[in-house]
Amino acid sequence: MRPSKTFKILALSVVAASALAAGVAFALPTHEVETYYYSDASHTEEVGHTLLACNGHFFSNGVQTAYADVTSTPCD
Repeated sequence: MRPSKTFKILALSVVAASALAAGVAFALPTHEVETYYYSDASHTEEVGHTLLACNGHFFSNGVQTAYADVTSTPCD
């Protein structure tokens, strides 16, 4: 039994999409962004922290809330 025309087109589409995705380059951030999260509007109890580093890595710990302070530092 031979593969149908629809199967061949679908298989070719998957191969083409995979090749395209493999060639996609991601830009590194222009700024390091550090965010501190607090339990309430008084900003006295820190409950979480995130960091988007200049090398593109993202770090996170604790809880993210609506009460936050954000600092941004240019990357070299």
